[in-house]
Amino acid sequence: MSNRQAPVAWVTDAGRGIGRAVSLRLAADGFTVAINDVDAETLDAVRQSIHSAGGRALLVPGDISDEDTVRRIVANIVGELGSLDVLVANAGVIHIGSFLDTTLEDFDRVVNINVRGVFVCGREAGRQMIAQGRSKIINASSIGGRRGRSDQLAYSASKFAVI
Repeated sequence: MSNRQAPVAWVTDAGRGIGRAVSLRLAADGFTVAINDVDAETLDAVRQSIHSAGGRALLVPGDISDEDTVRRIVANIVGELGSLDVLVANAGVIHIGSFLDTTLEDFDRVVNINVRGVFVCGREAGRQMIAQGRSKIINASSIGGRRGRSDQLAYSASKFAVI
């Protein structure tokens, strides 16, 4: 039996969809997974699924567009799990509406999560990863960043920024 600690992966927007699937797969592949979402109920369901399959998960809820929250999440991951080896920056939101009907609030909400969140998570995780001497950062984007739609202006712009 090896004394080597399981690698630690942090997945944002892990409560549903792609983030949930990535979290379950990483856990099945032997990672300890720090799962993040703003919805604690969905996170708990993902944690239970990981634990039922014999894996290990840490809940790190919070808004990844908030710099202080991200710093707290990284500190919590490292404090509880000892390292941070992989970041899957998957969080994203969409606003559907015409260009002329998209408010500045709609635009800011999408950009704050889809762009600012990727930046802040990557920067704070990167600081830890550089100190450790190893890392992987995966930023999820979308075909919407290459081929925009007239009813998804903010989403397309944000996903192009991630690309």
